[in-house]
Amino acid sequence: MAKKTESYADTSAFIAFADKSDTHHALFKRLFSEPPALVTTTMVVAEGHGWFLKRYDRTRALQFLAMIEEMSFLDVIPTGQRELTAAIVILRKFSDQDLTLVDAQA
Repeated sequence: MAKKTESYADTSAFIAFADKSDTHHALFKRLFSEPPALVTTTMVVAEGHGWFLKRYDRTRALQFLAMIEEMSFLDVIPTGQRELTAAIVILRKFSDQDLTLVDAQA
């Protein structure tokens, strides 16, 4: 059997998986049932937590964090000053677009 390739997961993937009302929920439910090795960043986790906090409540936001913690196939990479500086450079380069710091992560 071929080894599954590591893939980057952004905030929208986790929201779609966790939120049954999301248009793409079924797709990500299938994907995460036999997931490849996934990588994401602490900024993505923070953005997802904030999304559930604002859209729903503290309980759903904490459930989102618990879901992330339970994903043994997920590697959460810390985001530090170097990544922040690189993202700011990208935001300035593409200042004509509505990108967030999370979008601009290299």
